[in-house]
Amino acid sequence: MRNLTFLLTLLSISAYAQKSNPRSYIQLMSGESIEGKELIFVAPSQNEPVFRLDGISYPAKEVEFFKNMHGYFANLGRIEGFDKPSFAMRIDKGRTNLYQRIDVGVYAGAELMPGTNGEGLSDGTSFQFYNVGDEPLRKVGYSNMKVDLADNLGATAHLKDYRKFRFLQLGLIGSGAGVLASSLAVQAGQPVQFNPMMLLGLLVSGSSLLLEAPKDDALWLAADEYNRDRGYVAVGGGY
Repeated sequence: MRNLTFLLTLLSISAYAQKSNPRSYIQLMSGESIEGKELIFVAPSQNEPVFRLDGISYPAKEVEFFKNMHGYFANLGRIEGFDKPSFAMRIDKGRTNLYQRIDVGVYAGAELMPGTNGEGLSDGTSFQFYNVGDEPLRKVGYSNMKVDLADNLGATAHLKDYRKFRFLQLGLIGSGAGVLASSLAVQAGQPVQFNPMMLLGLLVSGSSLLLEAPKDDALWLAADEYNRDRGYVAVGGGY
């Protein structure tokens, strides 16, 4: 009994230590993975931004993924260029991993450092990037996702919904613009006066914004469907 109590106490201490001192991790663009305890991001005004893992510096542009006590993050350099360090936070892990853009300076330290009104923090309500396993990130969108999610019929169906909403949007924008252009053409050579037809054109074009939410939902649903694949066991995608 005493041994059991000692063992439980030891496990509790170990669990607490791991929670209070979680392992940090970086994966370089070369594919090399490095673990450590303390990871911070440093962006001097005159020097190249770096990550310091247990005192050893690595240029930020060479770090493709990193993990610390706040979460798991990916470099956007392959998509947006490496002139300025840009990172996204993983907000969902599965067969496909979803990422939201964040301010890396907020997360890459011992404490969260958001702006005055929480600027730079992830709210988990949208995603702009994704990847499969440990592959480099891709932009979220129909053209990319239709290829990566093609082996799941449910995900493909939601992506078709996204394309349908996008076509409807373009149709509404085009129709509204056509009505507005026609109204302006009638008034050619004279002072332009706002009239009901111009209002109709603006309303038709503006109604396209109502499809933004269904479009976003379709992408979420496609990713969810792909991640719910019953024959899949989540692996990869970092720690």
